[in-house]
Order: sequence, then structure tokens, then C-alpha cells
Amino acid sequence: MKAITNFTCNNKCSNCGNCCIPWLPITKTEYKNIKSYIKKHNIKPIPLQDGNNFYLDCCFHNRFEHKCNIYSVRPAVCRAFRCDLPEEKIQKNKEHFNQRAYYNKIVPDTIRNLKPMDLLFYGDYTCLLMLIMRDVKPKNMKDLVDFLNKTNNEELIELINKGIVKLEWSDD
Repeated sequence: MKAITNFTCNNKCSNCGNCCIPWLPITKTEYKNIKSYIKKHNIKPIPLQDGNNFYLDCCFHNRFEHKCNIYSVRPAVCRAFRCDLPEEKIQKNKEHFNQRAYYNKIVPDTIRNLKPMDLLFYGDYTCLLMLIMRDVKPKNMKDLVDFLNKTNNEELIELINKGIVKLEWSDD
């Protein structure tokens, strides 16, 4: 288990955003509530790129104002997380929320509906592709498509097959 750094200040969340990952396990109900909220409040995703820097975090984490743009309807996993909790409690919470999730469900031997929040709510595949290239490191298109098949990303496979999303590999 990876050690969690405590970023709290005076036993309160510092709003640093280090916990704001792009793969949040959420239920269908949470999805509907967030979708409705972002439409009602015209919430746009926070850009992945800021100058020459790329940020692979949740698209609702406003790193400029140090806040969550969907705080009042944030998923239960976000509500429960505190980086000052014992690591065992953090792991237990993570397992609980992954078990009940529909999107981004990651449990032993199963990864289901893996979609970063920007893809899930805005249809933007950029973060997903960047994360796959960074973490999975596919060596060719077949490796990428195999991974996407395992994680139920049929829409992206279709866009790649139609040439709408173009990816190139170099031999470097």
C-alpha cells in the first residue's frame, strides 16, 4: 500500500488537490447528480494544460482557486477521504467505494467503465489517453486497443478505428 502524505492544516483540509485523481469510483446516482449540477451551474472542466505544464487530476479540481467546483455534489469517495486518516481506514474506504461503483470500478480482477471525470462528463479523451500512455505504456495500437477492451472503453476504440482520434508511435 502506498503511503499517504498528510497535507491537512490544523486538522482541516488544505484544499491542496493531491487527492483529486481523475478516476473517481462513482455510482450511477452520483453520475446523474453531478451531470445535472454541472449543467445547471454551467461548470466547465479545468484545463489539463497550463502553459507547459500538464495536470492529470480531476477536471473539477480548481487548482487556481484551490477548491472543488462540484463540492456540494462531490462523490461519496471524496466526502469520506481525509489524508490524515490512518492508512488502513483509507484503504478500507477505497475498497468500499470501489465495490459500490458503476464507473471507475477497480476491484481485484475487475476494472469496469474506466473513464476519467473529464471523459465521463465532457467527452474529452485527452486525459485518458495521457494516463494510458504514462501508466500502461502501450507499445503499439494493438496493446492500446487490448487495454481499452479490458476497461470497457468502446467509444474510444470506435473513434480510433474511424481515424477521428489519431495516435502515432515512434521507435525512439
